[in-house]
Amino acid sequence: MERPTVSEYIERCTRCGACKAKCPTYLEELDESMSARGRLRLLHEFEGGRLQPSSLLKHKINACLHCGACDAACPAGVEIQEAIFKGNSLLRPRSFWFRQINRGALSVSRTNLFFKISRFMHFLIYKPLGFDRKIRRIPSPTATPFRQRQMLFRKGISKGRVALFVGCSINYLYPDIGEDLLDILLNLGYEVVLRQGEVCCGAPVREAGYDDLVLDLARKNVDIFSGMHVEAILTACPTCTLTLKVQYPKLIKVQSDFIDKIMDVNQFLADRLDIKLGFSGRVFYHDPCHLLHGLSVRAEPRKLIKQTGAELVTAQNEIGCCGFGGIFGFTNYGLSKKIGDRRRDEIIRTGAGTLITPCPGCKMQFEDSFKNDKKMRIMHSVEFLHEAMTSFRSNSNKQ
Repeated sequence: MERPTVSEYIERCTRCGACKAKCPTYLEELDESMSARGRLRLLHEFEGGRLQPSSLLKHKINACLHCGACDAACPAGVEIQEAIFKGNSLLRPRSFWFRQINRGALSVSRTNLFFKISRFMHFLIYKPLGFDRKIRRIPSPTATPFRQRQMLFRKGISKGRVALFVGCSINYLYPDIGEDLLDILLNLGYEVVLRQGEVCCGAPVREAGYDDLVLDLARKNVDIFSGMHVEAILTACPTCTLTLKVQYPKLIKVQSDFIDKIMDVNQFLADRLDIKLGFSGRVFYHDPCHLLHGLSVRAEPRKLIKQTGAELVTAQNEIGCCGFGGIFGFTNYGLSKKIGDRRRDEIIRTGAGTLITPCPGCKMQFEDSFKNDKKMRIMHSVEFLHEAMTSFRSNSNKQ
């Protein structure tokens, strides 16, 4: 599928600056070249041969969070993120062997091996030397990935069937989120399917500029999940949802039944989880950028939280980026931390004791931002709902 050039992406740009006003990196740095509009201009000059590649140029482009706030704010409908993805691919090295090594590393077996090695290094070096306190806090990879288990789950007579697209973060770093989601769905009466052969959605690889590798991943996932007799293909990671539902069709031909069935778990549960769960306490809900800006999912998670009986409080700036941004949170950790700490301080001022977010990446970022504050509970929305449901079932059994 032929993709437009950077110049074709931005030919409708009116330079109004609406995107700049929403760009987290610009708002932190106040540097035009660190804004969405500035990056588009830099890429336009580079593509036209008027600007030579350099480490500084790569830094400015790679410092994009890919949060999508610019796309949502653009009155002219310019696909700014697609232009920056294109620019990233133009700035990447063209080494044949590098691409081959990465293509091999993204297979299921080699990804499993990578995380096994990462787990070993986490216990051998990372924690003993205090890197979890000195630099970014990263959860220890699980000994048994979530997907390495039976593929079909049911509890009695089912009222429907759904599939889970697990994603790398939940599979390797937060398998408890997957377990909690599985328990919720089974207790709602759904049969749940996990598919063998699921691979990374490709978001980190695309952010790094290797679109040719993303095409391989996209085709594998579409082949595996297309044509399934399921009500929905659910994800508990907004980045996976956005990549599968919105970005795949821009890269390859995708059947409409695949696109239509991809659904964020909050959307699915909002229409089906209709019991009072009896939770009490002040909680703050953080909107993941990809869920809010990319998928326009805002009301459903809040509806579910209020349904538990929790007091949902808001910050002065209700919407704000946590600063994670996938690989950005590692390659630009200093800037990522600044953005994250600003958001942390806004949340602290609300007086909430629990921070809820439906994104594993945001959860990781907040665990890092709050690593010196043990009072704040940081939970994925699935974990929160599962805890409330478990408490409700326990109280019901006592009565």
